[in-house]
Amino acid sequence: INAEYGGFPMMLKRLVSSLRSQRRFVTKTSKKPYNRISKRRNYTTQGYNPNEITEIKFPNQTVYAGINALHSCIESLKAKGVKKPLIVSDEGISKVGVVHVVQTEMENQGLSPEIYDKTKSNPSCQDVINIAEAFLQSNSDSCVGLGGGAPLDAVKIAMALIAQKRVNPQFDIANEGTEFVSEKLKPLLKNIPKEFESAVPIITGIPTTAGTGSEGGKSAVITLPHGKIVIGHPVFLPQIVGLIPQFTENLPPHLTASTAVDALFHNVEAFFVTYDAAIKDGMTPEEIVQADNYAKKGILLVLNNLPKAMEKPNDHEARLNLQVGALCGAKAFRKGDLGAIHATAHALGAKYHLHHGTAIARMSTPVIAYNETKINAEQAKVFKVVEGLYNECGWTGSSLSDVNAKFLKPLNLPVGFEGLKVEESDIPELALLAVQDGCQTNIVPLKTEDYYSIFQSIVPTAKTVPEVKEKEKTH
Repeated sequence: INAEYGGFPMMLKRLVSSLRSQRRFVTKTSKKPYNRISKRRNYTTQGYNPNEITEIKFPNQTVYAGINALHSCIESLKAKGVKKPLIVSDEGISKVGVVHVVQTEMENQGLSPEIYDKTKSNPSCQDVINIAEAFLQSNSDSCVGLGGGAPLDAVKIAMALIAQKRVNPQFDIANEGTEFVSEKLKPLLKNIPKEFESAVPIITGIPTTAGTGSEGGKSAVITLPHGKIVIGHPVFLPQIVGLIPQFTENLPPHLTASTAVDALFHNVEAFFVTYDAAIKDGMTPEEIVQADNYAKKGILLVLNNLPKAMEKPNDHEARLNLQVGALCGAKAFRKGDLGAIHATAHALGAKYHLHHGTAIARMSTPVIAYNETKINAEQAKVFKVVEGLYNECGWTGSSLSDVNAKFLKPLNLPVGFEGLKVEESDIPELALLAVQDGCQTNIVPLKTEDYYSIFQSIVPTAKTVPEVKEKEKTH
């Protein structure tokens, strides 16, 4: 061993490297579409140890994961020359003390942070403007999104306003910000000027949930008077991310469950996006392979760790792995715009003002069951891959829809229209909202009549509870 490998540790290192290389589906030189239905079914992935700081590298992004990852995030900020970050959060996160923890650690490491904790649950243009103005007034030099999807999304667009102000000092954020975000920003990003790109301040993402994956993505959702818009560009990808499990342990059980279910179906629906749809979206075969691998890893991490986090809220290992699962979802759905589970959940959430994760839980099984009646033989094999991942985690049944229903049942999340005052006359409106939604890369294309059938199939579950559960109204 000493002569040939340089010692036992080096031998192990080479062995691991060899095994990793064998797990690749294709090489960089392959020009053929890869076979997504590998005969190798054991995709079980090892979890992450919260007592270690794990560094995960992506292009233009470094993720630090672990109980003490905040220290590494701050060190990385200092290495980039940051001195005065603006911490953007909301009142809920501030009240439970997480903002204070981050602020104190930054001060202990020589930074001078400022706080803005007024972000709303569905950030509007005015929220974004308020953050940008706080950034300027405090003379901050970078921004830290701390919280769920709302602060993380709002920070990205607020920094777009700051970039515009830096490029054009005459730009009036207070009076011109709404028009810029709602009408001018998307066209600008299609052919982004270099001076604008370099003017965007450093963004850091520290999530306090394990759901949206906004910390791992380039996009943000902003609420306008006529509805929500998605604005995205690689320039908004947080350069530094901290996955700190203890920051999520204050989530009540229903939010732990619903946010993780959202992460689960980011991964599942990303995996369902077809090869042709991903190519049409501009991805290379190698990028599709990578996205599928992220999706499978994310599915396993959520399935394995959500029950543990529900049983023991301070299980830092389970919570960290849920956060990594959510991050995988963000990386995976670069592959497409997700599918009918998200489209129907968005429709249901808009109509009845439901938390997004609970709407996903309500619609996931009915949509999967409907898809099972429409997919062809090759697509059925894709479903079998995902069903196999559920099986590996101990959930078995007659079909993917069946095992999914069994997985969701112990989470005590409502299913279908349970507890909602839904009339059959509401179904056409819901179907129209779903077909107009942006998430239309379903494994099989769906039309209005398909969405009508999905919603119609769950009408019998309506009114089984007197009214919407109060916990479901909490974002």
